[in-house]
Amino acid sequence: MTFNDPVDNRGTHSSKWDRMESLYGVAPGDGIAMWTAVADYPCAPCIRDAVRKAADHGVFGYSWEYPEYLQAIAWWMKTRHRWEIDTDWILTTQGVGNAIALCLDVWTGPGDRVAIFTPVYHEFALKIKKAGRVVTECPLARDGDLHALDLDAAQSRLTGDETLLIWCSPQNPGGRVWSAEELRAVSAFAERNGMILLSDEIHHDLV
Repeated sequence: MTFNDPVDNRGTHSSKWDRMESLYGVAPGDGIAMWTAVADYPCAPCIRDAVRKAADHGVFGYSWEYPEYLQAIAWWMKTRHRWEIDTDWILTTQGVGNAIALCLDVWTGPGDRVAIFTPVYHEFALKIKKAGRVVTECPLARDGDLHALDLDAAQSRLTGDETLLIWCSPQNPGGRVWSAEELRAVSAFAERNGMILLSDEIHHDLV
């Protein structure tokens, strides 16, 4: 299997393909699904083998954050990102949307404003609104073909009622890998305005 051999996921209850027509009016046979990040290629053989082994075992009870799992994450962060983390820092959630919702519940209150830099993953605004919070949208600037920070413009958008800033690094959907200087600037911006900084780094390996 290569990148020249995609799998046809239409008709498999794939949200990417089978919800496209109801949401956007484009039939799967007529359009290209580019609205959600699901690959049309199979998982690596080692992953499929692990899933097959679990299925063959036949018991699907509750699992837990066992030491080998936590140590694997810590090893990856140190090896890939030169960041030594304590396994006690790790909390597993059922996807990034669930993690954002939990953070909104813990760190903000009903009616609080939450800042986001747009364009960005649509779940940010969706989860903010569903939690009964208010979105403060800070549009990114354009620098040629790239998105860029304009913190002066962002400052003018704030009302003073923002308690949380949800950040995306690397940026989704633009793909910007932010520089260390830009990341420090965002951190200082959040601190200066009394906002907790929540950073979605689910794509952190794509640098």
